[in-house]
Amino acid sequence: MLTAAYLQCLAFLDRASRTLDAEIDLRFVQYGRSMLASATLLTITLTPSDALFARPSCEGIARAGIYCLLESRGAANGIAIMSLVLVISGLVPIVSSVLHWWVSFSFFTGSSLYDGGDQVTMIATLLVIPVVASAPWRWGYRQPRTRPSPRLREVGNLALILLSIQVFVLYFQAAVSKFGVAQWVDGTAMWYLLNEPTFGVGVDRIEPLAGVLSNPIAIAVISWMPIAFELSIAFSQFGSSRNRRLVIAIAGLLHAAIALVMGIVSFSIAMVGVVTICAARGDRTLQDRTVSFGDARSEGLNLGGLRV
Repeated sequence: MLTAAYLQCLAFLDRASRTLDAEIDLRFVQYGRSMLASATLLTITLTPSDALFARPSCEGIARAGIYCLLESRGAANGIAIMSLVLVISGLVPIVSSVLHWWVSFSFFTGSSLYDGGDQVTMIATLLVIPVVASAPWRWGYRQPRTRPSPRLREVGNLALILLSIQVFVLYFQAAVSKFGVAQWVDGTAMWYLLNEPTFGVGVDRIEPLAGVLSNPIAIAVISWMPIAFELSIAFSQFGSSRNRRLVIAIAGLLHAAIALVMGIVSFSIAMVGVVTICAARGDRTLQDRTVSFGDARSEGLNLGGLRV
């Protein structure tokens, strides 16, 4: 029994080591960073500053925010916009990642209007910094050819794992909490949401939608789909990299519907961005790739009839 327990411990440590040593596809990190930056950029540029910063808070740690350090709100917005554009461009990722977190922190702590997406963005941009620093990265949309430092890669993978845990908690809690609401359980929740006067689109104004939602089965399916999507996104964080990348499409569908029905576009873009960043964590280590290539060379490869 002790031998079996010892072997299980070794197997667990080996899996943990391989997880921390896994490759990171930094292109997914950049795609996600661009979505997060785009969400904040849309909010800053399309929302009047007087509404965004009606009651700015500059107490405690919030004093380090850009909107507290600069008296001119226009100058602060200008620096924030330039920083976010730099993130989207993919240039100098290590510099833009720090600026991105600073802007996200400043907006969340200083703005009077924020949603859950802004808080998630602030946390995600902080965790992304060690991921970006894990490799010699010149342009975000191209995977660097130089192998990253093993220690930095381990720190980067740990940061991605922490972000994946956050994504799991967010989506799992969102799905499970619906089981305590009668309308979600009986499959009528979407009918009420679509007709809700504040956020709903109004079924009576969209004839095709009214026709579909007059069917009880259709209403139930549409109501239960968000729960299925949220659980899929949550549990994919413990699956393979292929599963994590497949659920990007699911997250896109889910949050496109949320943006359409509730109008919270920036929140939806930010959440898809976070799911995309989590997809950067790979399954294979650099050692696996080296071994596989070595085995292929030893056995020989047929390429166009030539043996190498």
